[in-house]
Amino acid sequence: MPARVRLLVWYDTEDYVAPESDDAALFLAQLHTRLEFPATFKLVGEKARRLYARGRADVLRALGAHDIGYHTNYHSRHPVITEYCEALDWPRAELRFWREEKPGYDDVARLFDKPVLCYGQPGGAWAPQALPMLRQWGVRAYVDEGPWIGMDGHPFWLMGLLFVTRMGPNLQRYRVNQPGDELEGVTRFRVAARRLQKQGGGVISVYFHPCELSTDAFWDGVNFARGANPPLNALRQPPLPSPAERNRRYAAMETYLTQLRASEVTPIGTAELLSLYRDRAVGRSYTRDELIEATAEWTDSVDYVAVDGGWLTAAELLTAVADLLRPDDIVPPADHSRLAVPLSVDGPHSDAKRLRRRVSVRFEDLVAGAQALLDRCHLARRLPDAPEWLVPTPGLPPLTLPAAVPVGALNLRPEEFLLAGLRALRSTATAGTPPDEVDATPVDFRPARHVTDEPNPFHWVIFPDGFKAPGVMRHTRRQAWTIKPAALTP
Repeated sequence: MPARVRLLVWYDTEDYVAPESDDAALFLAQLHTRLEFPATFKLVGEKARRLYARGRADVLRALGAHDIGYHTNYHSRHPVITEYCEALDWPRAELRFWREEKPGYDDVARLFDKPVLCYGQPGGAWAPQALPMLRQWGVRAYVDEGPWIGMDGHPFWLMGLLFVTRMGPNLQRYRVNQPGDELEGVTRFRVAARRLQKQGGGVISVYFHPCELSTDAFWDGVNFARGANPPLNALRQPPLPSPAERNRRYAAMETYLTQLRASEVTPIGTAELLSLYRDRAVGRSYTRDELIEATAEWTDSVDYVAVDGGWLTAAELLTAVADLLRPDDIVPPADHSRLAVPLSVDGPHSDAKRLRRRVSVRFEDLVAGAQALLDRCHLARRLPDAPEWLVPTPGLPPLTLPAAVPVGALNLRPEEFLLAGLRALRSTATAGTPPDEVDATPVDFRPARHVTDEPNPFHWVIFPDGFKAPGVMRHTRRQAWTIKPAALTP
């Protein structure tokens, strides 16, 4: 099978209650090393600390032979990430994430003394407000699974992180507690690999939890289900399988992984994933004519866009178009040789009213709006209770799109401004001079199609009964400004 089909195996290493899960993690790490099979272990901060406190240097050493990720500080202790982010505005949610989760990140990085390459949410606790802080800490990938946002089972970029999530048929595993299902799992894996090969390649994502081998119930469901929040010194042990059943699970996992390793699919770790899917479109410049050609079919919608070398997010395209519209005493906007370098910016943190009908705006007002947009993207915001060293930083405040762009007496949503700006560039390219006026119209923001339309996609047993997070999902849709496919490096 061509090497363009890759296999990413990762483990949420999280159970800090049952010591038996330490041995399961050791078994898996040593098995991967023996099979020369790269893996990624995402650790909870408290898990890493307890491994150290229990004197399990052997486990830390075995895990450290593979790629390391972060899986929050306490995983399921309330309030979990979604709970506290739902209750806060975006800037304060970022700061709360830093305060709650940075200690665990630091402990994982210190105990393994190597880069922490990826992050994944605990259980069903998704919140995009975590991503700017992760960028600042040096985390480069998001490896997990969940329904909230995805791109047809393939890796994608979101807010500057490489995502492997919502993988659909490209997500594979087997039921660890079901005897014989490991063999069915191998068959399912081979079917998925053949299908992906026919589609031209991609990534198969396989995940487990070490505690699935060592306990009969998840540690957090035993302690934190439906909003329960016992103190850390009073956590109950999960039930254990019999020694015979535990040994069967170990043997079944070895069979499964050995069969996957023997396949023609190429196994990779997170480090190689990041190398294979480098973003080659950011950092280069684009001419007016390149952007016009790339968006030639857009009449009433905007989207991410394919360009030479990869893709631009809708936000990156918007900043490039705004750059081409900027006033300049030396190079007029009509000069097709002018170059624009897109900014990698986050989506807005709030919404403005949509246009209901077509309106005409003056070109000079559009140009002024472009300058205001770029100024706003760079505008630093200061949180009154943020530590001084945190403001400004590469992660907080980020470069952020405004909810609206002032154009004369109007406030256009960013997607409305983007399409109006493209119309201005098209008219200039055709006529040789800028138009006097440009149409601004209601716009279909196409990247939002990658966000689930499920009314309440938060089903984790840890959440209190009836828990919903509509604010988190509204923010997720706004950050679709930053989504784009991840292209394999040739």
